[in-house]
Formats: sequence, C-alpha cells, structure tokens
Amino acid sequence: MALNKTFRPSPSLCMAALALGITLGLAGCDKPAGNVPAGQAAGTPAVAATQAGFTITATGLPQADGTPVQLNALMPGADGKWTDGPLAQGVVLGGSFKLDASTPAPVLGTLQIGELKAQDHAYAYTRLVVENASYQASITDGVLLVKGGQYNDLVFGYQQLPAYIAAVKAKNKAEAEALKGVDRNDDAAMLRAKMQAAPLVSPYYMEMGKVSEDYLAGVVDGQHDDLARFLALSVTSDAQRYPADRRSALMAGWSASLADSPAYRNELAAAELEAAAAAARDALAVGKPYRDVTVADKDGREVKLSTVLASNRFVLLDFWASWCAPCREEFPYLARVYRDYHAQGFEIYGVSLDEEREDWLKAMKQESDNGHLPWINLRADGFGSKAAEAYGVRGLPNNFLIGSDGTIVGKNMRGDEVERMVAKQLNKPGKG
Repeated sequence: MALNKTFRPSPSLCMAALALGITLGLAGCDKPAGNVPAGQAAGTPAVAATQAGFTITATGLPQADGTPVQLNALMPGADGKWTDGPLAQGVVLGGSFKLDASTPAPVLGTLQIGELKAQDHAYAYTRLVVENASYQASITDGVLLVKGGQYNDLVFGYQQLPAYIAAVKAKNKAEAEALKGVDRNDDAAMLRAKMQAAPLVSPYYMEMGKVSEDYLAGVVDGQHDDLARFLALSVTSDAQRYPADRRSALMAGWSASLADSPAYRNELAAAELEAAAAAARDALAVGKPYRDVTVADKDGREVKLSTVLASNRFVLLDFWASWCAPCREEFPYLARVYRDYHAQGFEIYGVSLDEEREDWLKAMKQESDNGHLPWINLRADGFGSKAAEAYGVRGLPNNFLIGSDGTIVGKNMRGDEVERMVAKQLNKPGKG
C-alpha cells in the first residue's frame, strides 16, 4: 500500500479513489498479456533521455481559470536524498497549462488538476513516468491522460487500449445516470448516490483493472529493458501474478542494472518499511491490545491516545490525509456517527499524515465548513512518523476502533460499518 502521495494503491483503495473519477490503474485478473509495445531486450541498459528537461502541455481542459496544477515526483534534495515532492506547478488559463522542469532520472509521478476536496468535481488525477521528454495532457471521457515519454507511453499504454477506453466510457455513463438529479454541492447526498451506484459501476472497474493488469504483466514479463520492467512492477497491484516472493526475486535480479536508479532504491526502501509495517499490523489484529501514541494538534499541544481512551468508552483512531480522496469521502459517515454517539462515550482521534502543515490546515477548514471534523484533530509527519509506524500504516484510509480497556475491536471499517460496530459495542452487556 501507500508510502506517500505517489503510492501504489491496493485494489480496494483504487476502487474508492476511482469513484471520484481518479485514474490509478486497478488490480486485475489472470490472463496472458496481449497488445504491448516492443522495447529493448531484457537486461540492456535503459536509454538515456536526450532532452535537457521535460514539458507537459494541455489544451481544451474543462477546468476554470486559476485552477492549480501540480506534478509530484521523486526529486533530489539539497542533502542528496530523493524524496517525493512538487516537481512543477502551474495554473489553468483558457483551458490550458504548461509545466517545465527536469529530472535526473525516470521516476513515477502524479499529475493533479484542481484541489482534492469534496465539492471540487473538476478534480483530475493520473499517474505517469516522469522523464525528460515532451508530454501532452488531455481529459477525454472524464479521464486525465498524459501521452509522451518512452517509459511513460510504455508503462501506461493500457490507458489507450480500446477495451480500457470502452470500460471507462461505460463506467462514466452508469455513474452519470446514478448521479442524475443529485445536488453536487451536497457532500452527503453525493456520497449516498455513489454508494448506491457502486454495484452498477463495479463491473466496469473490474474490467478496467483486468485490462490494465494484463497489460502491465506483459511489460514486466516481456522483452523490455530492466527499468521499464521495474516501473511496470511498481505500478501493478496484481498480487496473484506477483506475490511478495516473486516481487522480491524480480527486484533482486535488477540489483546490478538499476543500482543507480533512484526509483529502484526508493522501492527497495519502501519494501523494507512494508515488511516492518506488516509485522506491526499482525500485532494489531482485532482482539489485540492497542499501542499508545502521542500526536500534536494545530497549536502544538500533544494529545496522548491513552488519555482520550481513559475518558471514553470507545475511540476511533482514524488516519487520513488532505490528498486522500477515499479518506475524505468517509467524513460524512464519521460526522453522523460522532453526532449520534459522542454523548454515549464515542470519540474520534483523527491523525492526518500530511507532510505539509498548510495542506492539513486547509483541508480541515474545508471539511469543517461542510460540518465535518468536530472531533480531535492532530497531525503526524507522514508515513515515517512514530504514530504511522506504530500502527503499520502504509496506505490510506486506515482506522482502528479501540475499547476503553485498550482492546482493538474493529479496523479498516468503511461507510456504515463504523456506525454498526460502534452501536454493537455500546449495546453490549457490561459496556458502561
């Protein structure tokens, strides 16, 4: 699951994100790969970019003037370490934008147009391989597509396959029909409509996932250079074709040819963190004791989870971030549960994993204006924070329902599941 904003999502997270019109590349089913562009022979050195930098241009966009545009990717810092951050930024003017920057090596990145908030229905997002090349971005059938770059066109080529495009069109049509007549400025109504539409659009999401994963398998297992194969493996979420042991074997086989690739080194580091996180998650199963954490609020005051537990019957430890669409889709549900059960001893200990304080504060204001977040709001510094590591959090959304005795009674609940679990626990004999 996720390390940061350039995460490789799980299938369930992809499905939730795509409900907002986000294109991430879903996990799929078993089938030999088909229509994949040819590349270099396996094991040969990656072709070096000939341009000094990259340019991303777009025209004909539906977004209003002033809509922000941001490209996030791995980039070298002053200390020589590579970290995820904004590599290029701009705004939409007259339906167009242009981003110029450079990268020392091909890396995975994300391009977003608009702000990730519930009422911004013009928000668009996609992944791409950032390399020194010329790109053209466009929005077709509600999908943000970026063409250009040797590795980008290869790895994300599934987005241009007829079967993928047909599934996207069918999904959009079904979703539009389900949302007909719904007030798009009413977050709760939109959320209810999307949940009701889920069974209708799910088959199309599955088809999109099947097409994308079949295609990516053709790149990983095909006659392409090691960097292309590695980038495709980083994108796929296909745990059937690529279980942990096979991923590890493939990564080990590229250790010599990709030793200088920052993307490869970052993936190795992420794999080590994921192993540690998996161990933490195993120790935090339902029925296991919680782990105490201390996180600060916007004024710098530290709040211990154990202190909150001591004065409540049940506490939901909820991890989220401003850029996590599925997280913010949950807030109308959580606000309802909080309103109905807070007086009976239910509290929410919300922990944002935003690395930038301003992003967190902005998101909190947006959500508070919508009547959300009346609970305890805190911020830990990303996935590398003590709070995230204590609970093995490598992807979002993520939550744990904890009883006053310190026992975990529920985890990773979505939608009405939180309300059902809280109601069930509060009504148990002896809970009071």
